[in-house]
Amino acid sequence: MARQKAAKAEKAQVIEHDMGTILKQREKFVSESRRIMEAVVRPSVEKLRKQFGNAGIEEGHELTCLCRFAPTVQYPARVAVSFSLFPVDAFSKVCVRYTLELLPILMPYRSNDSASFPLSGAEDELSEWVEEKVLEFLDTYLQLEAHPLYQRENVVVDPVCGMRILRADSQAAEVHGKSFFFCSRQCREAFLREAQVA
Repeated sequence: MARQKAAKAEKAQVIEHDMGTILKQREKFVSESRRIMEAVVRPSVEKLRKQFGNAGIEEGHELTCLCRFAPTVQYPARVAVSFSLFPVDAFSKVCVRYTLELLPILMPYRSNDSASFPLSGAEDELSEWVEEKVLEFLDTYLQLEAHPLYQRENVVVDPVCGMRILRADSQAAEVHGKSFFFCSRQCREAFLREAQVA
């Protein structure tokens, strides 16, 4: 019984030691990850947010930076892009996960990616990777502006030349209380001249 008690006490001591080591590694990971989030990730996402009036960064996520984009006529989808930090290799590395949600899904796009970096000393590489993902996001997001499936409700037909154009890109005119949309100033002026004659 004494041997069993001694073995149990020794096992408890090993567990206590191991848990202390793991907790120190975890504390270091959390501290470094907060620094990476504030120095690298969040500034890149904040720069992106400032480019769009319909975007906002959600607060309350310590190791995740989440930016949501409300639907607009120009970008008619609900969009969320996020970067999250996770430990790998016993807290010695940080995994950065990029996630993009686009609803409704009417076109193919890359919804997620991840890369691992040393916890210390790889800030430049991590920053380059985050910037690359921000550019990838922008490429996808800007496609919404002209994608035929997303813009089908915003397509109008020029009554002069018959060209199909996006309402946001058109030249507009109102005649007798009705709105008309044109591909160019020339088509608009030709229509208005004809409308005055009639």
